[in-house]
Amino acid sequence: MKILKNFSWNSCSFKRFIRSYSASYSQYRHLYKITGTRNQLSRNSLYINLTKWSNTSNSWLKDESQNISRNFHLGGNQNVFVTSRLSSSSIENEDDPFPSAELDDAPFDQAVKPETDDELAHLRIKLYSPKEDKDGRLEKIYEAASIQQVFDVMEESEEVNPKVAVQALVTIWDLQKLLFEISENFEIERDHFDKPSFIDKVSKHPVFLEKIVKPVVENCESLEDEPLLASLLCLQRMNNNIREPECAKFVDECLRRKETLSLPSLSRLCVCMRAESLYGNCIVAQFHPTLWKYVVSMSTDLEVRLVSISLRNSLRIVSGAMINEFRNRIFELRDELKNFETVTLCKVFLVLIACRNVGTESKEVFELVGDALIPKIPNMQLMDLLSLQKFLELGYIDPYGLVEALVQKMKSIIQQGVSLSNPRLDLLASIAPFIRSVDQRKQIAGLLKDYLYNHNFEVASGILFTLLRWIRTNDVSLADTFWKNAADVLETRNQETVLYRKVLKFGRDYINYCYGLAFAYRNRNFEFIMKRYLYGMLENYSKQIPPSFLHPADFGKAFSFLIGVATFSDALFHDVEIIRKIDDFAPQLRPPDLLSIAKAVDSVILNLFHSKTPAMKYYDRILEICSILEEQCSRILVANESNHTFEDLSCIYKVSLITRKVKGESPIVNRTIDLMLEHKLSDSRSAKDLLQNLLSGLNNFPEASENVAEFIWNSRSKTLAPEVFERFIQYGFSVGWEPTSMMHQDVLQLCSDRLLKCWDQLSFIGLLQSSLGLCFYRQLPKELIQHIFSVEFLDQMDSELKTSFSSNQYPLKLRQSMMELNRAVCIDMPDVNLPWFHGKFCEELLAITNTQDTYLHKEVQHALVKIVGDESAVQPNMCSPYYYKLDFLVEFDEKNRPVKKIRGQPRGFFQKFKGNSLEIKKKVAVLILTQNAFTKNVRDLRGQFKIRRRHLEILGYDVIEIDPRHWNSMFMSENSVRHNFLESKLYANSASG
Repeated sequence: MKILKNFSWNSCSFKRFIRSYSASYSQYRHLYKITGTRNQLSRNSLYINLTKWSNTSNSWLKDESQNISRNFHLGGNQNVFVTSRLSSSSIENEDDPFPSAELDDAPFDQAVKPETDDELAHLRIKLYSPKEDKDGRLEKIYEAASIQQVFDVMEESEEVNPKVAVQALVTIWDLQKLLFEISENFEIERDHFDKPSFIDKVSKHPVFLEKIVKPVVENCESLEDEPLLASLLCLQRMNNNIREPECAKFVDECLRRKETLSLPSLSRLCVCMRAESLYGNCIVAQFHPTLWKYVVSMSTDLEVRLVSISLRNSLRIVSGAMINEFRNRIFELRDELKNFETVTLCKVFLVLIACRNVGTESKEVFELVGDALIPKIPNMQLMDLLSLQKFLELGYIDPYGLVEALVQKMKSIIQQGVSLSNPRLDLLASIAPFIRSVDQRKQIAGLLKDYLYNHNFEVASGILFTLLRWIRTNDVSLADTFWKNAADVLETRNQETVLYRKVLKFGRDYINYCYGLAFAYRNRNFEFIMKRYLYGMLENYSKQIPPSFLHPADFGKAFSFLIGVATFSDALFHDVEIIRKIDDFAPQLRPPDLLSIAKAVDSVILNLFHSKTPAMKYYDRILEICSILEEQCSRILVANESNHTFEDLSCIYKVSLITRKVKGESPIVNRTIDLMLEHKLSDSRSAKDLLQNLLSGLNNFPEASENVAEFIWNSRSKTLAPEVFERFIQYGFSVGWEPTSMMHQDVLQLCSDRLLKCWDQLSFIGLLQSSLGLCFYRQLPKELIQHIFSVEFLDQMDSELKTSFSSNQYPLKLRQSMMELNRAVCIDMPDVNLPWFHGKFCEELLAITNTQDTYLHKEVQHALVKIVGDESAVQPNMCSPYYYKLDFLVEFDEKNRPVKKIRGQPRGFFQKFKGNSLEIKKKVAVLILTQNAFTKNVRDLRGQFKIRRRHLEILGYDVIEIDPRHWNSMFMSENSVRHNFLESKLYANSASG
């Protein structure tokens, strides 16, 4: 076949003119052409009329088809077709793993635009040229505006040409796709119920079976590559089992052509085999040399797109070398990327995401493709936008310009859906983590509640959970409704003989949801039903009867739930077989599975052991689980130490932080940190995760701060995610890291400038804590202070507090962070004239704060009294201005004599500051440090204690800090030495006249 030469497209936008339709006839009325010619289609011809064979129970089909009918009137030109060598049809691009959409992104570059304007011509697939259409039936099928018209053409002749049958099969599938085209409306129920039912009815039609499928199958050996694979893919999509004899003939024919199969056909084959598990992987593996050949030679937009489709649908069998070659070829084509179509760049980008841990990952290529996508986002079609959801869902933040563009585009599409009262909740779930506004989160909560009460829960449960998790609402009824629906699904699936994996996802999501709220929320009914189901699965596994677990990850999800919501009466604490199963499966668990179980252990510690004193046997059971987790972490580290991904190391580190709460310090922590520090920081995500991991363990590694500072400085010409700057400041302040070079000072200034520009993109707690860190480094800009302490921001924070669970620690932590920032600005930056408005809040905290009365406090107090000679001169449990707590306060007059005081409150309460007396010339604050004042790995004073010392000195205090380790050291063991130490500190810098 030859491609016609007289073709051209007006623009790329014309090729994508119609990508989505509503279910209303009025919205596509303008597509009708009322011309009066013999080719004019009546309105009735637009309907998919299957009443010839449907009974009265199928009347819904006719009514439904009337709502979504389309006009495919062509006009006079007959020159639109697609070649098998240079193009591919839209059906081979149905490779999207997301349930929300079906990718139909056809490369139409080789299609010819007719003389007359048929806006839908670019959506047609024509496998044969007009020269091969001897009796005109191919053209009639191609022009068919309904499936019934295709059936009518096939019924007209007794002898069926295989080419006509193939074209009929492909046309039926194309019509089906257009009927169920996605739109700005969220119609997931239609895709899960109406579409499969529709396909089932069409596939059982006698004309479809006898006049279309039968001749295609009988003549598959004579078909060229493109018709052969187009037929196979259509048959699979029309509910034909690819392992049955009919489809097996196509597979056998493909294997006979494995060395010469064309690239478009190979991409279709990979799409076909993706859902066929081990069988599909074995078939596609036979084409590995052929695929390698196309990877090496790809150069055009279409070839890159088809290779990307092939790779993404055969990830189980592609080698690291092939992925590396793919990355190299993309890098070599970097100058042409800006001219590639949007759909091609999306396909390439998704391959790079899916293969991030295959071969040698290249951040340069990843950012190269991401940057090429950014200018295309504003005009991106919905189908392409849906394909990029994974980029946001996996937490990628580089290139951040792509994140910003995607979020903005998704917001605009969601807003269009809101105007139609049916926004796309899947897109909303993707951008939910980026929404800070409390009012917007309330709107999302309203949409979520409406869906939970009025739509099918099961088909959209994953999307709904993401929304529930990120709206962070204290609406208990909304959470109860969600988990009640999940329990109902579980009850309906309880009698099935096959494990329903969504049930395991419910359990994992529940633990994550409650864990994020510090278990301020619980749904006991869901926990009861879920535990009963999972213990039943474990019993079935022991008896080797269905339904049972089939994969180690299934065990990981089941155990994480059973441990996380356990009570002392559960079998977990009484049946040794449960622990034995965990031990048996531990060697097969991946780091993410181990982390989910470790989080469950952390939860059970919080819920059962934090405020109770159970019998020792319960502690022993948790200790056994922690030992199993720690042992598997050690095996993973030793087995493949040189090839660990940063994500795996991060998971192992978090597991070890949790297990050390039970088992004590472990060498796994330090070894994992060493391995993470050896990873070169090449993107924002690894830098952010490194700092977050070290921050969670309160470990001070100056080299980590220096490495991240160098990464930020070298990336100053790029747009990095604000979370990187936020984490860098938070970590440095938390561990007390101080800059040691001019470059470090420049990086801090860069962080300050960046946070000022994107302050409204940060979470409330993140903004306040990073601002306090900037104040510690004396880099807090006055403009940022004005934003934070504005009426608008304070109102938003009040709304945030009102919508949070009151029993959670988050509201108190948020208010305390605001108080600390208010105090720091008042003391460090008095020229700002910020009022102090947290006095009442601090007094409320003092009223519920217990004073320290340890043996160390008594020793220090006794020594102080002995030095000053009067107990009334040593004032315990005092407060400074701005409510810093002082363990002891000793005041001196102008002659350096201790001033006697009468305590205003009984012992055991803090006494607030009441102003300085005129006779007071020197104030000495004695602060006894706790273990929490120091970092874990090295004994460095943390930032919040350094800034306390600085603030007290600004307020006029001489500060004496007592380190318990130093006080109890061998050197300080004698009372006389302690006495001399305190005396030298008390009378240091005293006025001698």
